[in-house]
Amino acid sequence: VNRLVSKTSTEKANYLALADLLEKHIRFEERSLFPSIEQALSDDDLKKIGTELKVKEGEDAELSYRDEFLV
Repeated sequence: VNRLVSKTSTEKANYLALADLLEKHIRFEERSLFPSIEQALSDDDLKKIGTELKVKEGEDAELSYRDEFLV
């Protein structure tokens, strides 16, 4: 991100690198992190976390956006 802000001559390469890192991060969450959390926590714990996230989303204007990709 810092390289993108500095607007170096390799700006396109920096965007592609960021996109690649973001995709890898998302895949890690989907394939490893979230399944591990689901195995480690009970259904009740997961429901509590979901409820808390919904409450937090209501309190935080930045999280109150419509995600066009998940609709």
